[in-house]
Amino acid sequence: MAVAAFRAMRDRWKGPAIFLVAGQEGPEGASGGDVVFLGSLPHGGMPMLYAAADAVVCPSLYESFGLVPLEALASGVPVVVPEGTYWGDRIRSQGGGLVYPREGPERLSGALLDLASSAELRARLSLEGAAVAAPFTWEKCTASWAGLLASDSTPGSPR
Repeated sequence: MAVAAFRAMRDRWKGPAIFLVAGQEGPEGASGGDVVFLGSLPHGGMPMLYAAADAVVCPSLYESFGLVPLEALASGVPVVVPEGTYWGDRIRSQGGGLVYPREGPERLSGALLDLASSAELRARLSLEGAAVAAPFTWEKCTASWAGLLASDSTPGSPR
């Protein structure tokens, strides 16, 4: 869906654009032109990829949290996420990206076009995203997990 949305956006946007898909291989012959499937990347390479991105598209409808949107926001990169997800709800209320309705790639395509055509929008969302990501520190995450594990009183549960 994300590739189809990008291609629909390219039909309306005449500026330069390239769509990099990280984390998975594309179908045979899918890479080339303005869509490139990078496959799996080492985690250490992600900061460089975020630094080169104008936006990060996270179209997943099933992830309960998702680290990719958090990493992008922390890197100052706006995210594009579907509504009704953890990040969709958070982005809609706090900023840092654009939220699109789940129905069809044309809605996602519109969000991509909005970002491609406005450097001011990207800059504002970048600043908001860093603020949205700021509370997610390793210390808070570790303390939250420790509290969760300590509160489990189910017999036989690991501690």
